[in-house]
Amino acid sequence: MAKDRRFFIFNAYETKMLAVIFLFSSIPIFIISGFFLTFFGDLAYTYLDSQTADHLLKEFLAVAVIMLLYNFIFVGITACYFVHKLYGPLPRILHHLDEIIVGRTTSKIYLRKGDVAGELISRINALIGKIKP
Repeated sequence: MAKDRRFFIFNAYETKMLAVIFLFSSIPIFIISGFFLTFFGDLAYTYLDSQTADHLLKEFLAVAVIMLLYNFIFVGITACYFVHKLYGPLPRILHHLDEIIVGRTTSKIYLRKGDVAGELISRINALIGKIKP
């Protein structure tokens, strides 16, 4: 059996999970940035001269952009790794189960090293062992 080396090709389950992770990790940054700019912007222009207030708000926007970049890079890499380990074997498992249902194979399912679904696969393999002729 040839090894599948396509690490960054995501199936539908992985894509949905990554979208949810990015959405829920980016929303707090946008909310905090919006509140800060709304409330602090008015205070800055009220109590500081306009040049200093502009400088402070530009610095804050730079920090907000850096936080978003951090979110997309580091959270993205971590999320891709764990989501791929969790949902990566799912299409292969479903395909193998379809092959068993049709009667084309009775072989066991094998996982990649480090995949999370080990306990599920061991139980499915035990079931396959019981229905083998």
